Amino acid sequence: MATLFRGYSTYGKRHGPFTLKDYDLAKQDITNHFYTRQGERLMNPKFGSIIWNLLFEPLDESVIDIIKEDCQRIVNLDPRFELDETRTHEHEHSLSVQLRLRYVPANKLEVLELTFDKQIEEAV
Repeated sequence: MATLFRGYSTYGKRHGPFTLKDYDLAKQDITNHFYTRQGERLMNPKFGSIIWNLLFEPLDESVIDIIKEDCQRIVNLDPRFELDETRTHEHEHSLSVQLRLRYVPANKLEVLELTFDKQIEEAV
């Protein structure tokens, strides 16, 4: 399969190559979107996730629904992915969201686990 998407990222790397392709690039892009708090991006206040604002809320059905809606909104913004399922788990100091995603160009199902840590949020 020919390369469809090509990008650049230094996240988690000390030396080159810094290029990412196809699924790795799409995964990094969607991870960046979730790990950006909504309102943080200059000139684009709607970019990012509201999950960071919900870390200290009790994880009841209404909060779970808000998280699922936010996940659906973010995944819908990236045409490379379709969201099949969202699961939310609360831990002592963190909240994890497990997304079952279909990578459309390869018609491949993948599970993306995102962790939102309350202790990191308190330090910021």
